[in-house]
Amino acid sequence: MDRFDKDISFLESVDRDPMLYQKHPTVSTLAELHQTKCGSLPCQPGIYRVLVPEKLPVSFMESPENSRAKGYPAAILEQKYAQCTDKTVLYIGKANGRGGLRQRVLQYVKYGWGTAANHKGGRAIWQVKDYPLLLLEYEVCENCEQKEHELLADYKKENGTYPLANWRG
Repeated sequence: MDRFDKDISFLESVDRDPMLYQKHPTVSTLAELHQTKCGSLPCQPGIYRVLVPEKLPVSFMESPENSRAKGYPAAILEQKYAQCTDKTVLYIGKANGRGGLRQRVLQYVKYGWGTAANHKGGRAIWQVKDYPLLLLEYEVCENCEQKEHELLADYKKENGTYPLANWRG
């Protein structure tokens, strides 16, 4: 069974608002985005964040299941994650290309599932043991480069480091 087919019933047991998707249509699991080819995302510029669902334990695989991806040593990821006081945000990215959020997030998801090689940024996400269950939240904005820079700077100021899958701001 590949990671996409993994039972995602864990999400049903997570202690969160059962109406999350009706109230927040800008949030999906990575597995849902892979399955739908990001069809619900807009073709506008914006920023996106990969988040840990409440109560999902985070552990790391020594290498990503995507054989094309170069991984980080799991011990380095564990150390970086342990340094963050905010363990909810794992990655902050921007989508400023012609296809906007839909195109960029689709590249990201395809990279994670091993069907594309054009989104190496944020690749530590694919070493999280239960990455299909991680959430992706997006926000449409025109000046996404500036917004991403501000979000990363704020995160680093509050946590002393960048989010797990961001290595620079």
